[in-house]
Amino acid sequence: MTDPIQNRFASLVRRAAPAERDPLFRLRVLERREKERFRQRSLAMLGLFVALIAAAVAILALRPVKLDAAGLVLFGGFLASTALLYAPALLPQLRLSRL
Repeated sequence: MTDPIQNRFASLVRRAAPAERDPLFRLRVLERREKERFRQRSLAMLGLFVALIAAAVAILALRPVKLDAAGLVLFGGFLASTALLYAPALLPQLRLSRL
């Protein structure tokens, strides 16, 4: 059997121990993961933009006099990819920056 001093010491140690599940740590991990996903999406979008710009430059180099339907399709693809892929990732960041 243990004496009351040991019981009191054990209860104080248990009380001072950190929580079994630290919600703040969990939030930090989730935040870090989400930032990494955002960075990966941003890099993927950068690669897509570079590819679209390179294709547009190649089309203009082949036909510098006029911008035909292929150039318009590439420009439309550039605008559509911006709206569909980058805007959903950017809008939450813009909302958070207002707070």
